[in-house]
Amino acid sequence: LEFLAPELVADRDFILAAVKGNWEILEFLPAHFTNDREVIVAGVSQSNSALRLASEELRGDRELVLSCVQKGFGALRYAAPKLLSDREIVAAAVQQDVHCLRQADKSLQDDKELILSAVRANGSALQYASQRLRNDQEVVLEAVGQSRHALDF
Repeated sequence: LEFLAPELVADRDFILAAVKGNWEILEFLPAHFTNDREVIVAGVSQSNSALRLASEELRGDRELVLSCVQKGFGALRYAAPKLLSDREIVAAAVQQDVHCLRQADKSLQDDKELILSAVRANGSALQYASQRLRNDQEVVLEAVGQSRHALDF
């Protein structure tokens, strides 16, 4: 962007069109664009990785993050910390990859229904369960029923 005329860099419509063409230019934009929801949505529509370039405020936008997480689990790592305790967001990420439980708030690692769902999909999810649930007979049997390696955790 250093070679562009300042008028172009300041032109929101131009920036929006550019991001729609290649989300990776988000990295080089002036900071105020990282808080522009439409610009960020244009980026995340191409890649969930664009969420990492969003402002803290937008990384805390529940609707935006949920949409990203539903498209691919990788987005959870860019979500604002407050959303890591949002059951719907974490459950959507876990449907993509149970290892997302690693990032989940401790309260969700102690959510029996969520953990049961995860270990039924992949027994190794047991490693992210709270100690209480790792000692729960039903949870452990479901995990082992899915994978004998669940006992490694």
